[in-house]
Amino acid sequence: MVTHLIVNPYNFWVVVFTAIGTISTAYGLAIIGSAVDQANFYTYLNLATEGEPGYVHTTRIIAALNGVNSAGAIIGCICHVWTSEFRSQTDNDN
Repeated sequence: MVTHLIVNPYNFWVVVFTAIGTISTAYGLAIIGSAVDQANFYTYLNLATEGEPGYVHTTRIIAALNGVNSAGAIIGCICHVWTSEFRSQTDNDN
């Protein structure tokens, strides 16, 4: 049990920005999840609904969309780390 809690500004901001990144990633997953549930999604992409022939193709497309979304989140995190380091290096150069 934590009896003595010390919060310094660095740790506080690390937690805040980590939470913002997590929320941003989860928001994208929530949007793709709600879009896949819409009838217009199947119509627009010309996909078969459950029980129709070709539904295997539909499940593969949905899986690919989820995979691309997750990959984009990972790439975004990596780019964020790189740009943060670049910014701190240019600040130190001046």
